[in-house]
Amino acid sequence: MKPATVAIVGRPNVGKSTLFNRIVGARRAIVEPTPGVTRDRNYAPALWQGRSFQLIDTGGWEVNSTDRLQDQIRQAAQRAVSEADLVIFLLDCREGLNPIDPEIYNYLRGSGRPILVAVNKVDSQQAEENLADFYRLGAPEIFPVSAEHGTSIGELLDEIVRQLPAPEEGEGEPEAEEENRLRVAIIGRPNVGKSTLVNRLVGDERMIVDDRPGTTRDPIDIQVRLKRGDQALDLSLIDLAGIRRPNRISDPIEHYSVTHSLKAVRRSEVALLVLDAGESIEVSEGKIIVKLLAQEARLAEFVYDRGRGLILVVNKWDLLRKKNIQTQEILGGIRDRDRWLDLADLAMISALTGEGMDTLIGYLFKYHEVLKKIPTAVLNRTIQRAIERHHPPAFRGREIRVFYATQVQSLPQTFVIFTNHPQGITDDYQKYLANVIREELGLKGIPVKLKFRKKT
Repeated sequence: MKPATVAIVGRPNVGKSTLFNRIVGARRAIVEPTPGVTRDRNYAPALWQGRSFQLIDTGGWEVNSTDRLQDQIRQAAQRAVSEADLVIFLLDCREGLNPIDPEIYNYLRGSGRPILVAVNKVDSQQAEENLADFYRLGAPEIFPVSAEHGTSIGELLDEIVRQLPAPEEGEGEPEAEEENRLRVAIIGRPNVGKSTLVNRLVGDERMIVDDRPGTTRDPIDIQVRLKRGDQALDLSLIDLAGIRRPNRISDPIEHYSVTHSLKAVRRSEVALLVLDAGESIEVSEGKIIVKLLAQEARLAEFVYDRGRGLILVVNKWDLLRKKNIQTQEILGGIRDRDRWLDLADLAMISALTGEGMDTLIGYLFKYHEVLKKIPTAVLNRTIQRAIERHHPPAFRGREIRVFYATQVQSLPQTFVIFTNHPQGITDDYQKYLANVIREELGLKGIPVKLKFRKKT
């Protein structure tokens, strides 16, 4: 049963994200004194006086804008209102009542949702004197707060809890235990179709999509359930800002977005590295070559260094039909690919049309299974077969014997192998065993780390 939902709406730069972070008790949204930082809806759980609810941060609501992106941000805020059980209409005390504010308030009243009018940035004598201006809205009560300093947030939360509908049986209980969810980060350069992919997986226009790079800024966590036949898989999708090379980033907002995105990879178990087919598929002397650009190779290495699984997703590949390139030709050209592609599963998709999504979803189901603890008996049978095919070379004239192995960690998949001469296991033999384990246990795309210890 989903918890009650509270949406925060208001004009740009009134402090919605600051209030959002204050209530959820963590820096989940980027805060900058620049209008338009928040664009997509950002959801997070909140708790007050034993009552749990879901809080939604929204982008700045602009009226009569002719900009397509601003129009999408307003529509996303309106969708948040339609989802909410209660709406916080946030205003800026320093600026006073803006002519746009009554228009937004009238829309909210027409939604039929309970509305709490909160006036933010009440942190000075001058600001307090401006409060009287806001009563012209006609709201029955005004809640003066300072989201930055935490002033009177408790009183606002008390009223939120009081006005929320009575909790139903089971409300607030997670639909799936967190440990049973597969945490998936979606990464890549700007404008490769990450948000379109999220919308396709969710089955809804959850993320704002625009041709301009940098539309997504905050890391957005989305819970979704995928079904395949009679099987179901619960995901925590983390849609991240497009990541460019550091020396090309001058905007502080983009810098924060990238920093948050890289931190979010650590919260994931698997990363989908989204590539643009137009830039990642090359035809050379009749051969189809799948390649990574330098920045994408660095992202792949970043994921692997942190022990996370990796799936390479070549998006927009349907556009290659104009060049008469077929899926089979792309698959056939993988032999000449970048070295990182040898370590990852590869899915060619069109997030816009849905083509190839079955393959990608199949990989996600596979990852959910292989990231669980591998039975010790299965692991040891796999290693024993590998040794029978190719025995480790002798160490100082002595035979190396492998006794048994056990898994000690899942991210990365780490195995301890007990032997009589651990120092005699060469790097080449370690790579051989790791490749066998990865291949036979379905761990392609997942880092495998082996540790050798002397049996005592």
